[in-house]
Amino acid sequence: MNVKQTQRVTAAIVFVAIVACVVAVSHRTSAAPQRPASKIEVPKFAVDPSWPHIPNGWTLGQVSSAASDADGNIWIIHRPRTVKPGVKTGPPVIEFDPAGNYVQGWGGESGDGYTWPSTEHGITVDYKGNVWISGNGNDDQVLKFTKQGKFIMQIGHPAQKKTNADATSLWKPADVFVYPKTNEIF
Repeated sequence: MNVKQTQRVTAAIVFVAIVACVVAVSHRTSAAPQRPASKIEVPKFAVDPSWPHIPNGWTLGQVSSAASDADGNIWIIHRPRTVKPGVKTGPPVIEFDPAGNYVQGWGGESGDGYTWPSTEHGITVDYKGNVWISGNGNDDQVLKFTKQGKFIMQIGHPAQKKTNADATSLWKPADVFVYPKTNEIF
């Protein structure tokens, strides 16, 4: 094949490739259904520095968890022991209404039948309105209370030697989920 024939063959191949691309693109765009422009706006969040309203001159320690209940109230669990000495702090469990107003607070001391964790960690309000808290570190446990702070039950105990064969203790429980159909916790 001479140079002219090679150039013609190359030009023909390029032409066929361009035509194939144009046909493919036109079929792809015509076959794809046109979607209407989305009218759903993505929510925009902003920090509200005035929420919540912390009463009594309290300072919160490390807030390790937050949960909401069926009434839209927000529950937090914080670590009062992380506040500098001499600074006034509130109880570890605090409930706020949706507007950020203080509703109630409780916890922080061991009671009849349970040991309060030294490192508060997680909080959950279940479908029945019970409040579950967890502690971790050397006090791996889960405690269940009424919304008013009345003790119901304890799972696990602090400072026990734990192994993977231990069926009575927990290992760093972070949170609790209550499955309503069977009333089981995970």
